[in-house]
Amino acid sequence: MKRALASLVTLSLLACLVPSAQSAQISAGTSCKKQNASKKVGSVTFTCKKVKNKLVWTSKAPSGPANNQNPDNSKKYVIGWICDGVADAKGAKDANGVEIVCVQGGDGKFAWIGREEYDRGRSAPPVPNNNQNQTPATPATPANGLPCTKAGDEFITSTGIELTCLAGSDLKTFWFAGDQTPKAALFGNENIRASMRAFPRPLLHKCQPEPGQEYQYYRTGKTFAIDPFDTKHYIVAVERLGIFESFDAGATWVPASTEGMLFDMKKSDNTVCFKESPPIKFDPAVKGRIYILFGGTGTIETKKWQARGSGLYVSNDSGKTWEFLTKPEMNSYTLSLAIDPKDSNTLYLGSGSSPLTSTESDLSQTFVNVGIIYKSVDGGKNWVELNTGWGKHTRANFLRVDPTNSNTVLMGVFQTPLGQDPNNKSASGTNMKPGLHISYDAGKTWAQLGNTPNHQLSIYNMTVSDNGEGIIFAPQQSSVSTSFYSTDGGKTINPIPGNQILLPTFVPGSNLIAYGIREGTPSNPRDELLRTTDGGRTWSVYAYTPAELQFTLPETAKREHARPQQISFEPKNPSTMFINGAGGKIARSNDGGLTWKLLTTWETFPKMDVVAK
Repeated sequence: MKRALASLVTLSLLACLVPSAQSAQISAGTSCKKQNASKKVGSVTFTCKKVKNKLVWTSKAPSGPANNQNPDNSKKYVIGWICDGVADAKGAKDANGVEIVCVQGGDGKFAWIGREEYDRGRSAPPVPNNNQNQTPATPATPANGLPCTKAGDEFITSTGIELTCLAGSDLKTFWFAGDQTPKAALFGNENIRASMRAFPRPLLHKCQPEPGQEYQYYRTGKTFAIDPFDTKHYIVAVERLGIFESFDAGATWVPASTEGMLFDMKKSDNTVCFKESPPIKFDPAVKGRIYILFGGTGTIETKKWQARGSGLYVSNDSGKTWEFLTKPEMNSYTLSLAIDPKDSNTLYLGSGSSPLTSTESDLSQTFVNVGIIYKSVDGGKNWVELNTGWGKHTRANFLRVDPTNSNTVLMGVFQTPLGQDPNNKSASGTNMKPGLHISYDAGKTWAQLGNTPNHQLSIYNMTVSDNGEGIIFAPQQSSVSTSFYSTDGGKTINPIPGNQILLPTFVPGSNLIAYGIREGTPSNPRDELLRTTDGGRTWSVYAYTPAELQFTLPETAKREHARPQQISFEPKNPSTMFINGAGGKIARSNDGGLTWKLLTTWETFPKMDVVAK
């Protein structure tokens, strides 16, 4: 696509001129005759471009220091020069006392324009709709992602953002804002287009943990994954920093491709701020297929910005490009994913029914109708919301399809205290209880797996053996301080003596051996790595966790900087195991957990300045 300007589209129709004899004849926005003709007036170069079906003069910012920014702050208020979309949001006056405002161009950069020109742009006429290819009618005023009339048309929005009319591979034409549209939209991904046009992306001045939010310290969650077809290929998502891959077993790391992704947050310099991600999963049956989940409460249809670009993505080329699978009507708050071992096109996507927690949110909105699981039988092209039942503040934290019987699906349900209190106004819906829930008919109907108090605990971390008989889970309830196990598929659930065993994880290929972590005590402050060889009945101290990844630290901030979040194993070689967690940390053991080597911290990952598309 030919852009109207090379760097600052914002200046189209809006730049001022350096006074000269020619300036009375040539100024930004005045008519010209020959397309692509150029003339220089003072330090400003004008180019004849077609804008809104008219040939007019457009201009570039004058050349200067790096990033077109004058290092002398007293002279930085110059029309056409770069400004800060956050710090300069109130506007300013230039050296001549002319009021100027900081607006964003179609290339995503912020630049100064005159207040008079800006106000004039706000009254730009709408573009009529004569596009017969479109089912929805074009609105009175063009907006990002909405249908347009003719490919190549351009429009300046009231905030100074240039839109261009483009045609996707599906031949539908739509308005394109350079800072918001990934190439996925050009490939005909209507899910991305719906997410684009619903709402703009909010701005953050910085992308780092805020004071009082120490728990948001570059978490890796359960995103560390190993390619089953190439065990030297690792992938991990680091909160705020990005997604990274290693192709040499963790020796070096590179930023992963984000081609086809849409992000909900960006900084004032237009780079992406990554949220914490739920699991990343390789499909064990399809080489090169990877799923990544981004969680943001809300739906595109309800125009909640947290939902923008959040949901489920799939890559079928080992992470080179991504396709957005979440539909506009689906809750983008994604938590878990299960792939049918017998049919990779059958997917179960776990969601939640929590209202937004931001200021002035409507606590009655839960963004689900009948349940907290979506199912697809065509690889994510279409979805149905399964009737699992639901209650506010309830989440499908764990999902598993029985490898021997695709009709059997197990769900581990987590519920916050707000959802557990029947007298609290937020406990509504069907008042679904936490604990283990099971379906024997591929998700059509669901039932709680047992009715004892142990069956109704709020499940936070859970693991299941290969044969489905062994279940170990750690609940998160203030009244419970231990973990639980089952050796009969959840029919009976028994407590494990002693303090809670965190992050329980069965060894791949084993129905009896599992590992977990127990926090240290004042007399023994190091976290212990425990192991069971009888499916969870008995546990023994096997080793200690890496010193850099500890639950047991005296200060809250330091503890959040070192919190373990996942135990995993190399496929077909369980003697190589990993622990990852906060601080961007990944540690590996090559001797079954006896000794550890730290592979990464958040400081060691390469910089990933993904420009928000």
